[in-house]
Amino acid sequence: MNRSEKGIVKLQGIAHNHFQDNGRASFSTDIWTDDATQTAYSADTMHLIDVNFIMHARVVSCDEFSKSTSHTATAIHRDFLNSVRPFITWKEENVTVQAADWQVVVKSDAAGNNRGAEGMSLQFELDLCYCHRISIIINYVLRKQTRQMDGVKQAPVYLFYDESPFVYDTIDASKELVTYMKQTKLNKQLKNKMKQDVATRFDGLLIMLQSVSAKLDESTELLKKKKQEDRAEKIFEELLDELIRLLHYFKLASKSFEPFNTPTLHFVGMWLAKLKAHL
Repeated sequence: MNRSEKGIVKLQGIAHNHFQDNGRASFSTDIWTDDATQTAYSADTMHLIDVNFIMHARVVSCDEFSKSTSHTATAIHRDFLNSVRPFITWKEENVTVQAADWQVVVKSDAAGNNRGAEGMSLQFELDLCYCHRISIIINYVLRKQTRQMDGVKQAPVYLFYDESPFVYDTIDASKELVTYMKQTKLNKQLKNKMKQDVATRFDGLLIMLQSVSAKLDESTELLKKKKQEDRAEKIFEELLDELIRLLHYFKLASKSFEPFNTPTLHFVGMWLAKLKAHL
């Protein structure tokens, strides 16, 4: 038995004792696809705090997700149970005993196949991790949303545009400027290039706005040579800086919740107060 295997066996024993003492444990689950090989993987981690207030954190599983299996809520639930079963079940007088459903809390992102009624949430308490909660907030408020009306999908719109048109005009103008700079290859003339918003990253919007702010004056001079300086007219610099400061606070909050081996629960109230004060 190697060192890793010994560590897993030890953690299983700690988990079994913890559940027998009516303790609870949090499991985080995620599925992602390797872009190069188009291979899907699933990983599960476990966090628990024992009676001595010592936190135990470990990756309990990381395997290839079956290529023949769709990523449905039922399939993800089954894969999760297979991975964590050695930690939530044990033998008592040759009888297999499993931790009660209320003792297992599952943390995941907001994907529909994680939240499906026929999946994880059917058996265990399901909670969104705070990093993904922050991402949802940013996407919902500061990115265009698509809705359906009478069964017809509508064009993407900002849900709160009427309340802050200058904010959204600045965001759109910044995105359009980056796109134009890239398409005309003017971006290559900048020492530090502008970056496009990557919607799959929670901080993609922040990175894009920071790159525009840093190179706005320099890019405006390049635009003047092409008589395209009007492309920067809707970018209000003061508003741009305020947006960056706001999103930077959200990024700091998200980063503070990411540590794997450090308790972060006490940060929730602190960051809630900070974000409200900044808003």
